[in-house]
Amino acid sequence: MSNSKLSSVEHVENLFSVISQKSWDNRVLKYTKNLNDLGYFEYNGWRFYPKQRKIQDIKNNKYYDLKSVKLLKSYGFIAVKEKNECLGSKLVKSLVGGQIGISELGL
Repeated sequence: MSNSKLSSVEHVENLFSVISQKSWDNRVLKYTKNLNDLGYFEYNGWRFYPKQRKIQDIKNNKYYDLKSVKLLKSYGFIAVKEKNECLGSKLVKSLVGGQIGISELGL
């Protein structure tokens, strides 16, 4: 990469860092306000209930107790996997593409 391109990339990275730091409070405010007012916050189609240690997939109204699931980092999303899922259910999900996940692109 040429020096001018590298300099441009570094400039964009620095701007992004400054904007990210300055906008952090505003971006987080909507989550903390809902948490204080409603007891949960919403993120990309999911509700998080920290005090109850539950999450809810809003689309299908399914609740998951955090003791019964694993949250696994995947590319672009967090996979929600049930800890005691039977082999048949795992097989059906892998064949049908029924992986449950929380997109990381919202914040």
